[in-house]
Amino acid sequence: EAEYQQDVEAAMLKMQQGGSRDVNAEVETLTKLAESKGRSMTETAAFAMTSVLSFVLPAPVNLPADAPKVHPAELPGTDKELLAVLGKQLKANGDLLEKLMKKRADQVMGINKMEKLAAAASPFVNRTGGVRYLGAAGQTLKLLYDTDIISEEAVIAWGQQKSAAVALEPDMDARFYEKAKPFITWLEEASSSEEESDSDEE
Repeated sequence: EAEYQQDVEAAMLKMQQGGSRDVNAEVETLTKLAESKGRSMTETAAFAMTSVLSFVLPAPVNLPADAPKVHPAELPGTDKELLAVLGKQLKANGDLLEKLMKKRADQVMGINKMEKLAAAASPFVNRTGGVRYLGAAGQTLKLLYDTDIISEEAVIAWGQQKSAAVALEPDMDARFYEKAKPFITWLEEASSSEEESDSDEE
């Protein structure tokens, strides 16, 4: 898994070389990569999303020598700075991520991989910088939601899955989920109030 994650990140980095972007060609590149490695497009899309999140962190040690210089030398100091830089990366890569992550299952896996990045869990064991996303978990999910990369349904579905998993295994690492919980609750409340107003109108 770690090797494939690096393959996707290297492919995503090559797409950052400036100039105009051909999103359909980029999707095709990633599709061919997935096929050649026998991996699913859901996993590929998730790693494409974590690649964009990683562009905001200092570069990992195993990057190809000819990779474009995208990563900052130092971690963004505050959550506000982190989200501002991530916002620029999502603007540059948003069309690609939207095309890759059309299904709810793609988006749920994307959030799962984002949690792994934040917790420096496999396949991101050496990415200690990912911990910056722990404190900003809810704000990062909101930014991905506001930029139409993940949907309300995907965030709520992920929250329900995580809540059930934590109930079964109380000792599991739930730091990211706990930080994301206020945003998930806000979405759930907004969703249920919309349903109520719809039923009032009928």
